[in-house]
Amino acid sequence: MATQTTLPLLLLALVPLAAASTFNVVNRCSYTVWGAASPGGGAQLNPGQSWTFNVADGTTGGRVWARTGCSFDSNGNGHCQTGDCGGVLACTGYGQNPNTLAEYALNQSGGLDYFDISLVAGFNVPLSFKPTSNGCTSGPSCAADINVSCPAALRVPGGCDDPCTIFGTPEYCCPSGSSCNPTGYSEFFKGQCPQAFSYPDDYAGTTFTCPGNTNYQVVFCPQITDTTISIAGVEASVDGVLGGYGCVHDADVKGSEDCGSGIGRMTKNLLIRYFNEVDLVEPVSHFLEAAHESLAPTIDAGGDAHKAVNFYCIPLQDFTPEAGRYDVIWVQWCIGQLPDDDFVAFFKHAKPKCGNCNRRTRRQKCTGYGQDPNTLAEYSLDQWGLDYFDISLVAGFNVPLSFTPTSNGCTSGPSCAANINANCPPPLQVPGGCNNPCTIFGTPEYCCPSGSSCNPTQYSKYFKSQCPQAFSYPDDHDGTTFTCPGNTNYQVVFCP
Repeated sequence: MATQTTLPLLLLALVPLAAASTFNVVNRCSYTVWGAASPGGGAQLNPGQSWTFNVADGTTGGRVWARTGCSFDSNGNGHCQTGDCGGVLACTGYGQNPNTLAEYALNQSGGLDYFDISLVAGFNVPLSFKPTSNGCTSGPSCAADINVSCPAALRVPGGCDDPCTIFGTPEYCCPSGSSCNPTGYSEFFKGQCPQAFSYPDDYAGTTFTCPGNTNYQVVFCPQITDTTISIAGVEASVDGVLGGYGCVHDADVKGSEDCGSGIGRMTKNLLIRYFNEVDLVEPVSHFLEAAHESLAPTIDAGGDAHKAVNFYCIPLQDFTPEAGRYDVIWVQWCIGQLPDDDFVAFFKHAKPKCGNCNRRTRRQKCTGYGQDPNTLAEYSLDQWGLDYFDISLVAGFNVPLSFTPTSNGCTSGPSCAANINANCPPPLQVPGGCNNPCTIFGTPEYCCPSGSSCNPTQYSKYFKSQCPQAFSYPDDHDGTTFTCPGNTNYQVVFCP
């Protein structure tokens, strides 16, 4: 017996423990949710509580989601309104639709983790999915409360269901082996959460990567901030928001056309009179619900059939419509609370007032790679059914550029719009550009010899701060690799 007891302990001392990634799940909702994970189990999470578990290296098909409207007995048996996993607290399988999904596969091809947020199974709770180690910082977020503006046909108690579950037709269910196209419903989901899968073949900026053995955090209701919490109990009216000191009559709004007013009243009494479509963005759900109720008679009851109002329950800095979508942007005083970068980025969604893009070009055909420094748009096409593409500053920088897909419903790609030459570190400054440190110094620290691992340096950190979506050194997999379906077309823009 002594030998049988001692031998396994000795073997454990000689064999290293299997690698694992740590997942931290946080509930920032104002209500209780029941976290669920496969693998991982489940836990009740009151507002502000968190739950941590480990997942083995090499795991595929992993999921984390929230359950709502649950009731369990002392043995962990019960039922949930959304996301139920067989009537048990500790899940051993997947949840029932609708449920917003954080999906992952750990340490796969190229030694990378692949992760995403999916709305293919519908939506119940907003969530974000972010890496927290290995220097990896970029991950997807679906912060909009889609339940507020869910199409009537998809509304179910506690959530916004997926069209396959509701209709059951091939158009929405994408049978195995067939290709899928976006539908009106998937485009609704995509408009609410551009970084999430809206249908099975949606590869438009939806798949994120990090080095293997990275740790992650899933946050339910990531849009809830101290500001939104502080006004959660405020009445959805001018007096409510302004603490009882507001008095703006509808006649004033219609007559002056420039006075202060809430987003719903401004849309109803001014904007919808002059524009065919209005996007109304507000992170506080009951403000948005009040605006929806107020505007419904105007839009739905015999008005102009070509008028439309879209509702987005999301913070402005997380709202990412296509560039140039708007003729006019109407903002409130709170726009001044945005950080400078978010403030400038938001106004780039407006169309330029004027401009002439006619340019004459001369073409010369290259037969090999260019000489450093040069900003690179790199790609590999139709690899395992996907195109992989990126922007790289590993060869230095000469001109800002963006690299964007233009077909197959794929819309997200990297951009490096900063003029890095203006603040290039002195040792890297060369005529016409900002060179890479390997070319300048020629040491292993900067050149990353084949077969060795690389770490960021002061120079790669400078490049990364200027263009977060670009490779700053060879092993920089922090939100730098983008994917689209094979046979997608692309546009590279210099000085975007």
